[in-house]
Amino acid sequence: MFLLGLQMPKRITGKIVGLAAIMAVTVTYPSHAEDSGCARVTDVDAFIIRDLQSRLMVAGLACGQRAAYNSFVALHETELGRAGGRLKEYFRKHSGGQRALDTHVTRSANAASMRLSENRDVYCARTAELFRDLLGESKTAIVNVARGVPLRSVEKPTACMAKAPTDVDASNQTN
Repeated sequence: MFLLGLQMPKRITGKIVGLAAIMAVTVTYPSHAEDSGCARVTDVDAFIIRDLQSRLMVAGLACGQRAAYNSFVALHETELGRAGGRLKEYFRKHSGGQRALDTHVTRSANAASMRLSENRDVYCARTAELFRDLLGESKTAIVNVARGVPLRSVEKPTACMAKAPTDVDASNQTN
């Protein structure tokens, strides 16, 4: 499978699809999150992971960092697959399904391309740092790296606030 000119081995593609399907079936949603229109933290994380992936994909193509991008995809295939499954489910439930997801992914890639065009040298240097964080000895979790890279020009949902325990809940707890 090719993703904007970057080849993904079939074994990786199959694993990503399989993991996404498993995660979509096993993840449960808090009822207050679905009803209020806000998103779970894991949904918001999926948005920022997808944005990071778009940035790195653009760097792979435009900054001569294809090998780093392919290594990133291979090393973080589980996290990417999980995030992809969450995004697909989020858009299915809240925002227009596959067409809306495709539009979002396109906007994310376009926003990354715009950032590249603003200052190519800075963009390429920054993504090289991100690849080092993601592929280096520490192999930082993708969500931790993605949370440190601010989203610009791409929509993401607002995370729901956790419900505080009520007095009844607190009285049922044992010390």
